[in-house]
Amino acid sequence: MGHLLGAAPASPAHGIVIGSAPTAMTWVEVNSVARADAEPGQIAAFAIDKPSPGETLPGAGMEIDGWAIGAERALAGIRVSGARGASRTYPLDVDRPDVAADYPAFPHATASGFTFWAPIDPAADHWRLAVEALLEDGSATRLAEIAGTIRREAPDALAGSSPVRGPDFVIIGTQRGGTTSLHAYLAAHPLVQLPAKKELHFLTDRHERGRDWYLGQFPRNLPAGTITGEATPYALFHPLSPARLHAAAPAAKLIVLLRDPVDRAYSHYLLERSRGQEPLGFAEALAAEPARLAGEEAKLRADPTYVSRTYNQASYLARGDYAAQLERWFAHVPRDRFLILRSEDLYREPAAIFARVTDFLGLPRAESATFVAHNRSDGPPLDPALRDRLAAHFAPANARLRDLLGWDPGWE
Repeated sequence: MGHLLGAAPASPAHGIVIGSAPTAMTWVEVNSVARADAEPGQIAAFAIDKPSPGETLPGAGMEIDGWAIGAERALAGIRVSGARGASRTYPLDVDRPDVAADYPAFPHATASGFTFWAPIDPAADHWRLAVEALLEDGSATRLAEIAGTIRREAPDALAGSSPVRGPDFVIIGTQRGGTTSLHAYLAAHPLVQLPAKKELHFLTDRHERGRDWYLGQFPRNLPAGTITGEATPYALFHPLSPARLHAAAPAAKLIVLLRDPVDRAYSHYLLERSRGQEPLGFAEALAAEPARLAGEEAKLRADPTYVSRTYNQASYLARGDYAAQLERWFAHVPRDRFLILRSEDLYREPAAIFARVTDFLGLPRAESATFVAHNRSDGPPLDPALRDRLAAHFAPANARLRDLLGWDPGWE
């Protein structure tokens, strides 16, 4: 049923310090989002969906979402320039079927969406961002101008509560291992308050957004005895996550759900197929994986701002080598802060496993909790011959995991 590595958990205590205790947080205030009039014959239509005037956002930057359709052909990208002349270019890589439905005369309207993080100079009291569409010939046309101010605010505590400095716990993996269900069970606990979104990805693809953005996703204050945390199951696999967690929240407790790597790989594949991200059959995708992932981990390590969709989405086999991933984590985080469980036990005995989780976090057990499975993937049964082949492939990794943990996951 899984094992806690190390000593029994202590009583809950929120307010974990991120590095050194912050003396002030940076907040971006959006005062205006002014639409520009693009030159005729260049842009058929566009919209800035996010941010909106009047918003106050944590961190020295903001997420900008929207879409833009070239008048004759697809645009080359979106460029954002700041007040000091620095600029960045981003691709239109978000499918927008809703836009395509509204503009059927433009075949490139489906691939018209964009979403990206635009940094802002935290030392500037006032800021202004110009959003431009890049045309195929290299020229640009203005879409919008976003302007606002910077606010710096010291964390303060409400009566009977403490300001949050970071997560008390993080569910770091594994993807397709029951993390959505466990996150939902914790969200229902009366002494747990979670961010609005399940997966923050600060430890993986959104680390560039900075500490203040990460802190801003959590409740600002917690009543006594209440804890907070998050779930980013990609973190177990991402090579930079252990060091980032150690720097960001060195006392956080970590929960890991490990699923039979054969079932996990197939469930992962079914998810990517359902999202339209995987064009190959399962056997073909497994065969293509080494070439797809070649060099991606090196790129992630070399450039902390690099985001690899391939490393995330096409890692069906690589994610099943749990021992290698845990060893990387153990090099940064003491083992006594891990609770490692089998996903199969959570599926079969959710009440018993959740009791282990609440004990680990120092929470009272939720005796009246209800347990419903979340985020299941549906698809045809896995071919028995391919299952046997995968079981043989993962056998050495499972043996290494057994030796590392001191208990047998029983997946042979």
